[in-house]
Amino acid sequence: MKLESIAKGALISGIEAGKVVRVVSADPLGDNAVTVVYKADDGRLGERVLFRSNESELQIASVGRPWSFDADGADFKLAAEAYQSTSRTCSIR
Repeated sequence: MKLESIAKGALISGIEAGKVVRVVSADPLGDNAVTVVYKADDGRLGERVLFRSNESELQIASVGRPWSFDADGADFKLAAEAYQSTSRTCSIR
């Protein structure tokens, strides 16, 4: 990813190791560097100066959810009913 492609609101991996961050601002420092203010997924703000040598580490991240449900709905219903049944019989009254 080129430094010129870093824009406000972009989700980028490679600014912080193993994390995807959202760019708050990107200010060029000449032709070969940019100061990036970003927000990490835990809400923490950070700042980093990126150079041309960092371009190979940077990637636009795909938008995703921290979890998803793509299993069979019938299996989920069966498990939920079994759990509910077990909860009723095991509860102390």
